[in-house]
Amino acid sequence: GHECSLLVSFVNLQDLQAKLDAGSSTLGAPDGILINGKGPFGTFITLDQGKTYRLRICNVGIATSLNFRIAQHKLTVVETEGSHTQQNTYDNLDIHVGQCYSVLVALKQTAADYYMVASSRFITPVLNGIGVIHYSNSGSKVSGPLPPGPTTEINYSVNQAEPSGNYSSINHTMYFDCM
Repeated sequence: GHECSLLVSFVNLQDLQAKLDAGSSTLGAPDGILINGKGPFGTFITLDQGKTYRLRICNVGIATSLNFRIAQHKLTVVETEGSHTQQNTYDNLDIHVGQCYSVLVALKQTAADYYMVASSRFITPVLNGIGVIHYSNSGSKVSGPLPPGPTTEINYSVNQAEPSGNYSSINHTMYFDCM
């Protein structure tokens, strides 16, 4: 399998330390969203068309929920917090502080490059971390608008994962940590 890390959510530690030293009890919003510790388009992951990948996505940020999506690809949740879940499929997935999910992503689209986006959730302005999933046989560059983000509906977020399921169609594994 493959192993990767996604670092999502960036807070200026010096500013945070100053706030806490001044007695503030609020952490505030992140200063930006990073994927793999890199700013927009800094993360470029090459994968093979026709294969299914298991992505392990964790929000290790300190205060902000995130939404993760890959343009034109479905995310099938197969594990939450180390437990099997009902295999629900989504266009995007909310990941709250401290949560981890495993999702299956089948690379069945036309050979191309696709946006991978992590967005802040329930804060304004919405911050985006942008990476690229590159099909190994693609000759094109990513283009067009970002895949649409989540709505403001809270119930969408709350009802995403439920217990039970199986891993019968996994043929590759990748690990993502979101900060």
